[in-house]
Amino acid sequence: MSNSYSISKEKNNETLEVILDGDLNLDNIIEIKNTLSEFDVVENNVKIIIKSQNLDLSFVQVIKVFEKKLEGLNKSIEVKLEIPENVSELLGTVGIKI
Repeated sequence: MSNSYSISKEKNNETLEVILDGDLNLDNIIEIKNTLSEFDVVENNVKIIIKSQNLDLSFVQVIKVFEKKLEGLNKSIEVKLEIPENVSELLGTVGIKI
């Protein structure tokens, strides 16, 4: 069975870009969490790019944990959302900031 999501890393100057795309939800959360926890981040700047039409609260929680891990390593973090406007509004309405 193939994954319905993808996670890739790209180095752009001194910044590591972590790109997450596809179904970022409970169906794939264990694999997403495991993949992110295995990343060895040596760059000082990390940009997390989220491109998804389908994400849920489980994914938001995993991203927040990943952000906290990077903050603990004194990394500079930027999160860029490329998600539907209605999902962005919903996250804001319930007070979730990523």
